[in-house]
Parts: sequence; C-alpha cells; structure tokens
Amino acid sequence: MTEPFATGQVLVEGEGPLAGVVVSNGCDVVRTDGEGRYRLSRPRGCRFVSATVPGGYSSDRFYLDGDTQDLDDGEIRLRPRSAGAPERFTFAQITDMHLSTERRCLPEDLAEDLAAIIDDGAGEIDFFVASGDLTAGGKQEEFAAYRRVIEATGLPVFHAAGNHDDDAESAARHFQDALGPLSYSFDWGAVHFVVYDGEAFARRGDPVEETAAAFPYRPAAVDDWMRADLAMQPAGTAVVVINHFPWGREFYDQWHGNGIVAVLSGHWHASRRHADGDTVHYATPSLCFGGIDQSQRGYRLFHWRSDGLQSETRVLNSTTQRSPGISLPVTATIPKAISGVAGELASDWPQFHGGPSRRGASPKGPAPPLARCWHTATGGHVHTASCVVAHGRVYQTTMDDDTGQSCGVTAIDAATGELCWRHRSAASVRHAAACAQDSVFAMTVTGELLCLAAESGACQWRHQLAEPSRRWVFGSPLVSDGYVYAGVSSDFVALDADSGEVLWRRQDFGPDDWISSYPSPAAAAGRVVVAFYTQPTALAVLDAATGQSVWELAGSKATYMYATPVVGTDQLFTVSGGLVRAFDLETGDSRWEQEIRLGRIQATPALAGERLFVATGSGKLHALHVTDGRELWQWSVESACPLFTPYVRSGPTTLASPVVAGGVVWVAAADGCLYGLDEATGELLWSGYLGAPLAAAPAIGAGALFIGATDGTISALSVGGHKGGA
Repeated sequence: MTEPFATGQVLVEGEGPLAGVVVSNGCDVVRTDGEGRYRLSRPRGCRFVSATVPGGYSSDRFYLDGDTQDLDDGEIRLRPRSAGAPERFTFAQITDMHLSTERRCLPEDLAEDLAAIIDDGAGEIDFFVASGDLTAGGKQEEFAAYRRVIEATGLPVFHAAGNHDDDAESAARHFQDALGPLSYSFDWGAVHFVVYDGEAFARRGDPVEETAAAFPYRPAAVDDWMRADLAMQPAGTAVVVINHFPWGREFYDQWHGNGIVAVLSGHWHASRRHADGDTVHYATPSLCFGGIDQSQRGYRLFHWRSDGLQSETRVLNSTTQRSPGISLPVTATIPKAISGVAGELASDWPQFHGGPSRRGASPKGPAPPLARCWHTATGGHVHTASCVVAHGRVYQTTMDDDTGQSCGVTAIDAATGELCWRHRSAASVRHAAACAQDSVFAMTVTGELLCLAAESGACQWRHQLAEPSRRWVFGSPLVSDGYVYAGVSSDFVALDADSGEVLWRRQDFGPDDWISSYPSPAAAAGRVVVAFYTQPTALAVLDAATGQSVWELAGSKATYMYATPVVGTDQLFTVSGGLVRAFDLETGDSRWEQEIRLGRIQATPALAGERLFVATGSGKLHALHVTDGRELWQWSVESACPLFTPYVRSGPTTLASPVVAGGVVWVAAADGCLYGLDEATGELLWSGYLGAPLAAAPAIGAGALFIGATDGTISALSVGGHKGGA
C-alpha cells in the first residue's frame, strides 16, 4: 500500500513560488525547495499542513485543512508586507477571556476590550497573541462568536488553546474548525514565535502518568514537532514561546540553547514574571474580568526593540466610579501636616495584620478626620501587600512583573516620609514583609525568602524554596519566637530567624501552588496555623517547634481558604467558600459557621474584642459576634468599582482587609477611598479619596495610619483633617 503524502507549494501573490519556507504537518518539518514545493508524510490523525509565515510576509490563511480540502497538491498563499520584515514591532498578549454567549464575558464585552486595547496602542499594535482559554467551554457557538469579534479588529491574531477550549470534547475539534492547527509557528521581523499545544497528550491518546498536580506538563509527540521546528531556525534567532500553561523547568530545561527569550502564558488568571537564565517567563492576568490573584483585568503590551523584548502590563476599567452622597476629598482638600506625623510612633505594626496572630487590631490609632502628612513613591507597584511599621520606619514590598527592576522592599522614615533604602529582589514580592529584632523578612513570588538588615537593607541571608520556576508564593512570612515560617503547600519551612537554618520542613500539604494562595501563616501559644487554596489540605494547626500536625482540615470547594487565618484566645477564624468559620484552636472542633457571600477575595478579617470584621467581594463589611457568629451590623460601599474581585467585570467595589484601631474600623477600597466606620455601630465616620485604587490594608501606628496605593505611593495619615464622608 502506497504511503499517503501531503504535497503542495507556497506562493507569493504577484511574485510566484517562495523557497526556504518552513512547512509542517504537525509532526514533521521541512523547507520548501527552489520551486516553493514541499512533500510531507501524512500520518494518521494529520489534519493540517501549515506554513511558518516568514517575517516579511502575511497570510489570510497559513494552513490547509484536510477535513475541508485536499492536502495533495495544495497551495498556501502569502502576501509581501509593504515595509518588509520590521526591525521593531509591538504586539498585545491577551489571555483567559472565557468568552461565552451566556455569562461573565459576552461577545460585546470582548469587542469592547479589544477596541480599548487598540485605542490604547495608538496605532502601534501590529498583532495580537491570545494565549488560551479563549472560550468558556469550547463550544461551537463560542468559537463562532470569538472569531467574529477578533476578525472585526482588522489585526492578525495568533491563538493558543487552553484547557477550557476543549471542555466540550478533548480533541479540541471546535477550536480547530474555527481557528486551525493547535501547534504552529510564525515569524515576525527577526523573531520566531512557537505556539505550543499544552494538552496535546489528550488529543492522540498518549499514555500519561497520573499525578495530583493540576495541569502538569506531560511529554507528548508535540515535543518532537517543536524540537524539529526549532532546529530549522538559524543560529542566534530569538524565539518566543506561547503556551497556555505556565510550566517550569520540568518542561523548559529541554529547550535550553534554542534561543528562547520569552515565554507567554496565562491559565492562572494571575500576574508573574520569572527570569530563568536568558529566558523570561510572563504570566498575564485575565482580560475580561478580575484575576484570581486579585489583579485588575488587563493585558500585556510587548515591544521588540534592538535591545530585546520589553513588557508593559496595562489594565482596563481603571476609572473609579465614585459613590453618590459620600464626600471624597482629593489631595488638595486634605491638609498636609507641616511637621510630619502627629503623635508618637511607639506602637509598631511589624507584620501583616499587626502581628503573628493576624488580628488586625490596635487599642490606639488616629481618630477621624485625618490629614495626609506625607506621600512618598516606592519606585515599584503596590498591589495587595500592606506596609508594616517598625524601628521608626515603614517597610513596603513592591512588585514589577515587566522589567523586574522595581520589585523588592522599600524603607521609608515614618515621621518624614523620606526614603531610607531600597532593596531590589529577583522577583516580585506579592505580600507584606515581616519585622523582628533588627531584621526585615520578605518572600518573593518565586519562593526566595530574604532576611534584610532593618537599618541598611543589606541582605543577611536568603533561603530558596524548592524549584523557583514552579513557585507562586503569595503569602507573607511569619516571625514568632525567634523563627520564621513561610512557604506554600508543597514546600513550607520553619527557619532560625538569625541564621536562616532550617528547623523543619513540610512538603505534604499539597502537590503544587495552584492557584494563587494568599493565606499567610499565623501563630499563637506555640501553634502555627497554615491555610491553602485549592489544595488537599485546606487548614492545619501545627506544633511550632516540630511542624507536626495537631489537627488538619481536608481541602474541598467548600473549605478552600481564601484569606489568612485569624487566631483569637482559644479560637481560630477562617474565610472559605461561602462561609466564615470559627474552630477550637486545639481540637479543630467547629464552634460556629456563618454564611456570607465572600466573592473569592482574599481579605483577612479583623478581630477586636468580641467582634470579627469581614470584608467581601460584594462590597460589604460584616461585623460578627465571636461567640456565635451572629451578625451585629453590616455596611455597604456605595460605589461600583470591582477592580480586584476575581471573575467579576462589573459590580460593587472590592474591599481590602479591614483593620481596627481606637474604636474605628478602617477599610480601603478599589474606588481609591479609605473609609472609617464606628466599631460598635458601623456608622460611617469619615472617608478620604487618596487618588489611586487601594487593594492593601492600612498599617497602624499609635498616632498615624499608613497605606500603599496601586500607583506605588505610600501615604501617612494622621489627625487634623476635615469632616467628610458622614
């Protein structure tokens, strides 16, 4: 029996055959001969023949589809670009749109966002890269709607498949019917782009090893195709890989030496930048709704220039919709204290939510109305990471998922707002620092724990969690009784605070870091409490000295922990699923449960006296009684600015973790306002607009309140402002 072949020719309109073009059947890779012809085998399951469109050309359809046309003697037609192969170009990466004809992201929503991106690009965007989860369920009607929307942009769009794009059927036929091959490559200018199908193992029934990890890399036949494709590239060619899944070195180690300068992914609805040698891995937030890491919905703009690839994270829907009837004074109407922060700063706030128990409460604090005393730029981006106060200084962690130059820890004089020092870290720090004795501890998103000198910012020691390429650490370190506790479900450690030596390590709470898990460890009375999101272990109380479990709560959709646990006298308070829960600290017995619509935000409750204050993604702040969970009062923000609420495009304003000081509950909001409420009644006492969206909780000193905004600035507020907001 004669083996079938796929043959054909690559032609340039108005010019004729084009030699040297890379052509593939999804397995084998060849170049066209002098007559622009190619000859490929046609193995079973081979549906497409695709051409790698060279940098100086374009094509309306770079592939032939064996389901709708004959692959023997086919033609792939190209057009020359008027400007030839560009030396400089710009493209936008979008991801995880989850387009649906029913909910969350509708076709008109995607069309609105793409129009905003094009307008934002001011004519500079040459093409789009869509890195997977284009649709909500991989349905035919979703792909049809998606195609209509992207074609209306008039710009080329290169698509990768995500796990949601084959929900309807594992072969991803609906994707292929609408958009073409799942794995392919193209050139733009001097850069070679490879689109990799991360679920290729499922298409052809390749044998796989069972694993508890979510969406892990599994070797597949597509790896051989990618290897052959890269082998066709001239030495020194810059390569960009587009893969929906943000895998680590378990996948990318095999591609060292192939010139990969960047990897673009999505999947986790979160932002991260990880540099591994000459390769930078970019994970980009979801486009059409808030990220699971509470990132604003947005995209990345990439520029290829003579010095390489440059990234800019851009956000959408950043306009604050202010509340009717609430006074939101701008900076000019908040008096500025001449002599710095009023009152003494004897009372520190050295760790996230005030200290090891994470109660978020102080008996003293500034009474409203407040005045802005100083306003200082950190040089980086501030997201949900609260500042901490110790040694007469404010310590703010920062993130930078574009250049990586502005992430780390910044120390600011608490009285004057003057910069004391900056320490740059290798990756973004997504949660608060922790202070103890003369040291400041901070954990990067890639799992590097830093111990810095509080006075100078010099690094005293560092500890790297296992495999930084796979780490997504969003929790804050805990310091208690001379030890530092930090990590994730798959690698959680206790270290000597002075030396960094490991006291104990746990690697059995879960298989990986999926998804972004903000809960930070808490401690009290010789116990360390750890909590995790989407892991087999949701909650565990450990012996602080040995790391052995006193009791554990298994993970399930109802128990996945969103926020940091709060430790009371003998109770433990948690936020998970749609419930606020109280447990006996020593036995794990349930004390009470209160059903509240939480909205997946990672706001940590505050505990003051007999009241527990819980902020939600529905714009509400609840006061609950600690003995039985009954609601004492409820307050709702009046604005509509859900910038940081996961999976939400429109709705109530996202609230940050509340804190309590001197009888006032302070809660920051995505509308840029700080609200002060009466602790006993929930009455709004004061509000002030700080000029940028707020996602981080305030930190309290005896006479001042300190808060970071998403524009990367820190403000000190103290007594002496105007009555505004009641």
